[in-house]
Amino acid sequence: MYLRDIYCFVFIAVCQCNQTLNLLARSEYFQLDTNVDDGQLILTNLFTPPHILTLIRSNSTVPTLTVSLIKGSVDLMSIGVGGGQSGEFNAYITFDSSLSNGTTTIGPIKSSQGVIKQCFLRVNIIKLEFSDLPISTSKQDVPIDLVTCEHTLPCNCTPLYDIMRDSNYLGRIEVSETSEQLNTLRDMIIRNNKTGFQFNPSATPGYFRVYFKKPISIALVQILTPQSNVKQIRLSYLDHNNQTIKNPALQGWQVNHVSQFGRENNSLDKLCPNFLFHGIQVDLLQTDPSSSLVHNATLKVYIRTCDGTGGRIQLCAEANIMHRQNLELYRFITPECFSDMAQAYENLRGENCRSKNPEVLIKFQPLSRAYISKVEVQRRHTRSPANIRQIQAVFFDTNNSLILDEITGEPIRWISPENEPVISGDFQDVGGLIVKVLKTDNDENLRGFRVKLMGCYSTAKLATYIIEETTTQTSSTISSVCPDPIDLMANPSNKINSMNLNGEDVSNVTSISSLSSGLTAKSGNTLKLLTNFTKPIEGITSIGLINSPNVVGPIRYQLYDGLGTLIEVNGTKVGEIVSINAEHIEQIVITTNLPTNDGQPPRDLKLVLNGCFNEAQLATKAQIEDNESTAIQATTTIAPHPVCRDTNLLGREHLKEYSSNDVMSDLSNAHLFKRGVTFPVSQPNITVKFLSDVIVTKMYTQVHYLTHTSNIRQICVTLYNNNSTPLTYPNGTLVPLLKSPLDNPVIEGWFEGVNSMRVQLCDTNDGLPPKRFRFGVFGCYSSQVTYILLSPTEYPGQQTTTPPLFCLNDRQDAMLDPSEWFENATINSLSLPAFDVVSLSQFKPNSGGVTFDSRSPLPTIDLIPRGQRGSFATLGFNNNPKQATNIQSGQIILTLKEGTKQVYSLYGPDNLLITPNRNYDVRKVSMQILNTTDGQPAKNVEIIVYACLSGNQSLSTPSTTKEPCIPINLADRSLMASVTSPDSNITDLAPQIVSGSTGVSSFVSAQPEITFLYGTQHVQTLYDIRVPTENSNVRQIETSYIALPDGSKLLTDSKGDVIRNLSPLNDPTVKLDPPREGIYGFKVKVLSTSDNSTPRNVTVIANGCQKSSATATTPNPFYHVPRACPDSVSLLSAPESYIQSIKADTEVINKDKFQDITTTGYTFPSNATKYSITVEFRQPLTVDRMGILQGTNGTNVDVFHVILNQSPERSKYSGHVGELIVANASDTDQSARLTFHIKNTTDGQPPRNVLIYIEGCNFSTLQTKAQIEEQGSTTKSATWCPVKSIMHPENMAEYYSPDALSDLSEAYEFRRGVSFPLSQTPTIRAYFNAPVSISTVALVPIHKHRISNIIKYSLYYITWDNQPYIDPTTGKVLNLTTADGDSNLTIQHELINNLKGLNLTILKTSGGTPTWFRLKVLGCYKPSVTYFIPMDTITSAMETTTSAMQTTTSAMQTTTTAIQTTSTPKKCENLTDLTQMSNTLFSKVIIQNQTQTSSSIPSPLVVNQLPFQIDIDFAREVDIEQVRFVNGDQSKISQIGVMADVMNDYVNSTSPTLNAVLFPSTIEYVSHLTVKLNNTIDNSLPNNLKLEILGCYIAESELFTKAQIEMDETTMHTELMGSTTSDSSWCSPTNILTPGNMQTYSSPAAPFSDFSRAYENMQGEKLTEEPYIINAFFSNPICVSEVRVQQEAPRYKPSNIAKIEVSYKTSDKTDLKTSDGNKIVLQSPDDNATVIENQLRCNVQGVDVKILKTTDENKPSFVRVMVLGCNAPISTMLPSADVSTTMPTSSIITTQQQSTEQTSITGSTTPMPECTTPVEMIRSNDQYFSPIISDGVKYEQPPFPKSFNMTKSTMKIEFYTPEPTTMTSVSVLNPNESQITQMTVETDYGNYTSTNLQGLQVNFTPNIEFNTRLIITLTTTMSDVTFPKEVKLAIYGCGEPYGLATKAQIEDSKNPKWIII
Repeated sequence: MYLRDIYCFVFIAVCQCNQTLNLLARSEYFQLDTNVDDGQLILTNLFTPPHILTLIRSNSTVPTLTVSLIKGSVDLMSIGVGGGQSGEFNAYITFDSSLSNGTTTIGPIKSSQGVIKQCFLRVNIIKLEFSDLPISTSKQDVPIDLVTCEHTLPCNCTPLYDIMRDSNYLGRIEVSETSEQLNTLRDMIIRNNKTGFQFNPSATPGYFRVYFKKPISIALVQILTPQSNVKQIRLSYLDHNNQTIKNPALQGWQVNHVSQFGRENNSLDKLCPNFLFHGIQVDLLQTDPSSSLVHNATLKVYIRTCDGTGGRIQLCAEANIMHRQNLELYRFITPECFSDMAQAYENLRGENCRSKNPEVLIKFQPLSRAYISKVEVQRRHTRSPANIRQIQAVFFDTNNSLILDEITGEPIRWISPENEPVISGDFQDVGGLIVKVLKTDNDENLRGFRVKLMGCYSTAKLATYIIEETTTQTSSTISSVCPDPIDLMANPSNKINSMNLNGEDVSNVTSISSLSSGLTAKSGNTLKLLTNFTKPIEGITSIGLINSPNVVGPIRYQLYDGLGTLIEVNGTKVGEIVSINAEHIEQIVITTNLPTNDGQPPRDLKLVLNGCFNEAQLATKAQIEDNESTAIQATTTIAPHPVCRDTNLLGREHLKEYSSNDVMSDLSNAHLFKRGVTFPVSQPNITVKFLSDVIVTKMYTQVHYLTHTSNIRQICVTLYNNNSTPLTYPNGTLVPLLKSPLDNPVIEGWFEGVNSMRVQLCDTNDGLPPKRFRFGVFGCYSSQVTYILLSPTEYPGQQTTTPPLFCLNDRQDAMLDPSEWFENATINSLSLPAFDVVSLSQFKPNSGGVTFDSRSPLPTIDLIPRGQRGSFATLGFNNNPKQATNIQSGQIILTLKEGTKQVYSLYGPDNLLITPNRNYDVRKVSMQILNTTDGQPAKNVEIIVYACLSGNQSLSTPSTTKEPCIPINLADRSLMASVTSPDSNITDLAPQIVSGSTGVSSFVSAQPEITFLYGTQHVQTLYDIRVPTENSNVRQIETSYIALPDGSKLLTDSKGDVIRNLSPLNDPTVKLDPPREGIYGFKVKVLSTSDNSTPRNVTVIANGCQKSSATATTPNPFYHVPRACPDSVSLLSAPESYIQSIKADTEVINKDKFQDITTTGYTFPSNATKYSITVEFRQPLTVDRMGILQGTNGTNVDVFHVILNQSPERSKYSGHVGELIVANASDTDQSARLTFHIKNTTDGQPPRNVLIYIEGCNFSTLQTKAQIEEQGSTTKSATWCPVKSIMHPENMAEYYSPDALSDLSEAYEFRRGVSFPLSQTPTIRAYFNAPVSISTVALVPIHKHRISNIIKYSLYYITWDNQPYIDPTTGKVLNLTTADGDSNLTIQHELINNLKGLNLTILKTSGGTPTWFRLKVLGCYKPSVTYFIPMDTITSAMETTTSAMQTTTSAMQTTTTAIQTTSTPKKCENLTDLTQMSNTLFSKVIIQNQTQTSSSIPSPLVVNQLPFQIDIDFAREVDIEQVRFVNGDQSKISQIGVMADVMNDYVNSTSPTLNAVLFPSTIEYVSHLTVKLNNTIDNSLPNNLKLEILGCYIAESELFTKAQIEMDETTMHTELMGSTTSDSSWCSPTNILTPGNMQTYSSPAAPFSDFSRAYENMQGEKLTEEPYIINAFFSNPICVSEVRVQQEAPRYKPSNIAKIEVSYKTSDKTDLKTSDGNKIVLQSPDDNATVIENQLRCNVQGVDVKILKTTDENKPSFVRVMVLGCNAPISTMLPSADVSTTMPTSSIITTQQQSTEQTSITGSTTPMPECTTPVEMIRSNDQYFSPIISDGVKYEQPPFPKSFNMTKSTMKIEFYTPEPTTMTSVSVLNPNESQITQMTVETDYGNYTSTNLQGLQVNFTPNIEFNTRLIITLTTTMSDVTFPKEVKLAIYGCGEPYGLATKAQIEDSKNPKWIII
């Protein structure tokens, strides 16, 4: 009755539905169940028309079919079964019920003529009973129609987006009609959307195939009608192998959907697949008329961009990524808006604009990208609501290109709903966006603009998104893909798709589990087990077969990943677990070659498989390929050896000693690829000692290297272990003296545990002492190896064992008191109540142990060491002979600090113990039992654990070592167990008595006593206790101290009297000296008040430190946390050692302000606008932890952020006062500075008493010889060079690479790095802005998660005179190259002085183009304060100079003795008072923070307060020797201080009578100076002072005199400028795009114009046809510095050009390219149509300009192009920086006519005419060369060849001139066609080289005179060259043609005129 009532109620409503479909056509929405056996059921025809279920009813059981909706309920219109042919059926319907707030089921509902025509709303389950089907053994077909209202299907969120117009989603489009297949994706997109495709009639349907770049949430597929005659389509899904995806749960049915015939647009709507797919196929099934030509077929594929069911696929945990640190640009584009956007972030007040529809540019940091799901303008705000109603967004990619509609070419514009400024979508790999406001409330001006961008932000590789965490961070660095592996076989059914054992399919995959009885084969006597997984296993760390009694090893394990890559490892026998590191595994094949030991099939197989498995995500091939690293290697190859990835162990980071007593050398040149070391004696000995034990696989001497050939023919090596005794093999036999073969000094093998070696050079090939000795030792560190110990050592009670040496005599049985050593313990990852740390004692040896039952037969016991750190000598299970265990095998896994794991196998029952390899910082011990001898649960399990005390002292709780004291207020409620007083009616005083509260006034006694009890916590140190008197009437207190945790006993002295301390009267503060330690609380008694009444407003402050006791249950938050620094120090405790400066906002704070002894901090002024404290370190340090402390006076700081500059993407931390933040740092993370940003205070007032705290250390490992020597010296001379890192942006004049897409601002040591996608061997130029000394150059291989692939590079230095540095030992350019295998990528040498910088070329990578380049340079940059040592008194040598400066001489009679100096001579020959030149030298003067309008210093000075400060910015660099005050009251001055920008700190005057700071040597290159008058003798203000700055400067007219003087030197160093860019002093760029310079100037976009109006200051041209390209080709080669479109021109309208793109043409009209053959293309910013070259770009003759964007979106108009540069002859182009030669003095091109006399080859002195107009000598009508020899073929008579045929990869062409000539340049005219990669030119005076990157052009600057030959060698290294190749050369110069001379020639010979051909 009740069912009938409900039934009637439900169906009062009538279903309203416009479109229906059979629910069975959407299999993704439901789950199918039936009671029919699988063998009597066919489902494959049920899900496509006509939806037939085929089954056999073989018995009386009524067949049922249940359809359960899994995504949500639907509205059901009717149910039909069999069309009445199958009889009647019953239906049961379960639906949502509003009455019961749950579900209701009705039924049975009887059909009528096979149909139930009723409307069911919100249906969840449909169950059908086919009671009328006859019982038969024959198949019966049952058509089923579940008519559903389509719009009620759960996957119906909107909006939808057509991706067939967006190439960001599409990888490829294919059509079956081959004649319709076009070449490019763009062509296919345009064709599809404009005309569609045509398909000829065929026996098989035509089809579309679409492949996607990324996972999509497909919603709707259409073939548009009526433009196409297609009437029905079918959709199927493709996997990454292009196979149709099948549903294994539906009998392997190929998932597909068929549209209803004739439906509009053939729509397949409400698609909602449950799986990821690589592509789709759309078959065209039927046309109208049938089998006719398909015409105009246009495919549409829509996705859901919403967040509902079936919506977009999230790639990460999304958050608001709109943060300042993520952005490069954030600004209004609209000029009416004036804002810095500081308030335009979430929850801030927002920004306003005087415009209704402004545009905003948001650009992410370079080389970063974002995934954005939502763009939202935040309307709601409690104080500043926004008035924005609708917005529009346009996105651009990481190449700064707008995302365009492929059809229209217009940017894709996303528009929000009208009253909701939110744009949702799926925007991946975004580089930035432009947000435009479309509508505001009441059409007002913009107000309250704030943007939120929901998604993920990353500086990592594409589609790997990282969310910035704002909470305290811990270390996240892991070295394995699977840091926490699990037993993958515990539940294999959800991972294994299929399994085959010896040819038979395995139906029960759980039988292979380690918890099962095992799997037995049905046939065969060898093993072949094949396992396929349902989806890729994320990571596998170990694998092994166990338990089988008859399988015989070895066992081969082959693992295949999703890309088909094979990873193979071997095990020797059953029970061995092999370590591996494999990712994305889809298949495993396990095989054996030997038959079983009983000849029977393999039986009782169990598989151990440990790793990680992500059940929540399917991975496609595209996703796998897009991972951060696709290289998969096995960490263990063949047991029993450990893995050893060979590296050169002679790097300094591995060595303790590398020396020889037989030679006076430090062996720094005895490394591979060095010059080598020559010995004075025969058979010398060399000692090599390593820092730790190593595995050695190869030792050899390098015989051949360049021209440095060694004579060593044999080496003899003796190896030693760490006891300095000869090494033994694992079996105990002695490793003998190792001798290499004669004439092959190489020794190879496998030698473990090597700690040192003695190398003897036994024999040489010439009988002389060894020369050019270079040695290499290859192998790996033992401590970095994962061992598979096949024969583990035993516990001494069983057999003998030797513990690791580091705890031989310092170890302890951890099982005596497990709670002292372990924090936590679990069984099978469950912390059971019956099994915790205390109950570990049940496992003690010889106790009988623990016996397990069937619930956990083979347990895994996990032990977590206390403090998460441990070191162990012996681990394992005990074999107690009295109560024997049944353990047969197991394994022990040690998880180390860095995430790596050491895996040890156990074989019982006599080998169940291991002696681990060195294992400091063990975080977890996993002891696994894998098998038992009787197959029963493990019994009598006893554990043996011996821990190392010296491995880590933190393991042992009792310790005498004090932890560092971090001052805090110990009277804080968070630290107290209780605060009580018997004299108060309040039971808990803690909330009111803490500092900052109102205090306690509830005392009933005039002398109350208050007890502060910590319970189990005790105080480490207590300094003082006080009651603040600001609001209280307390005047005197007495304190006593609690000795026991329960408070029952007070601390007493030796007599037994209670220790009490009394405060002074009127100062209620008790200072404890010495401090109290180890107490558990204290008592405070009030003795008196100011008004003799009861105490009021009492608060207590206790200054000290707290430490957890041994029995503490809650660890102190400041300690027991893993540290990046093993020995952290407080960096503020000795600020002079660590701190460069501290600033509160812009105010410089005394560095002693925050020392540990300080109790009060810094208070911000009331007018401060922001609250930040920035700490600059003297050198980059590793910051371990930091925070803001309470201090003894308390602080009102609440929440703060800390920003470290060590890692841009994870640098921000949040914290609360009183907490320490643990930095996410390792020993490779170093910070130059950190900033505290105070976000909130407790009272809303400016922060007061801010006390910052920083801990850290210095992990710098690169040290030069100079550094080491300096550390051993106690005296620094005045010329001492402080070697440090000098590679900083502020030091650089030029840091550039022509092969990078961006600048190198991120290519510094602690930054993300720069990649070079355009070149395999890019060049980098690093020039400093002052002279430097360099000792070390290194590439930083890893920063955070970015690992560089660079493995080799070379460099040479440039001197300050712009010349390559010459090696004084060889007389040649010093070229340095890193050694092969040098993982440190470091070049070290003695200091080289007076350098400008270096040119570096990357030579080799581990694969692909170079990535993540970061450069580090150690040396000295500019003088620092340690160089300019102030003199206590003035030397007599200064007497004359000083007297000339009008100072007294009496103060200058003594000689300094305080400092031993070797000061450099003073450089100012004529000292000048620079203040007298303020009009030309000073750019800004600031006195007492007030900027002077005249940029001069008033005289006399008005000193209005002390200290008195003057800041001066110089317009150019000056040199300074003395700063002083003169005149007036200068005698009153007691001290002045001076600091320049090249100094680290102030230098103060030391003599009150002098009032001056003098420097023993000149301070050079000063651009900023601060002078501070600190104090006077009587503290009065001095009058009538005058400041003098004595020094000198270089006048502008003198800047180039040095170069002119050096032109007379005989050794010239020149630079070549080819197609790269460089600085130039000869070129002053001007607009060279003028009519007289042009060969052609036109545009195909203006077909009816001669383009004569497109020059500067003219009317400009209008472009009418796309593409908008302008071609400018010059009459001669040019050098370009800038290309722009002129916006404004006098009298003409402004241009509307907003953005341009520029490319170049060479002289042969081919594209200018990089060395890798990529076309050079540069783009301007979006709002500035100007492309600026960093330096001059030469070897250009053509410029192509493409218009990308206009300001008004109209066609380009008023186009005027300007090219700034130089139209100069070839001879003036800059030469290459790697050219060095010696030549006669040469003429130079100057603005004046000059002639130099030269000595000719014959010895006579003849005038050499200048070569101002060179001729191209090869193609000239005159003959200059004879003979010309091309690859041995000689041409002595005309006609001479004009071009040359190259028939092989190297070609030599020789040119000889009968008369001496002047050469200006040599070049290859057709570099692209000839494919030449390098040209070498040999002249009479030296060799020159140019590469295709440099333009294959050598310019001789100065010109080479008196030259008689040119030998040109051409080389190509390209792989696809087809010979012969035509090579065209150009040789420019001046000389006398040979042969008959005409009269005109003779008359003109004195001043020849040349013609360029």
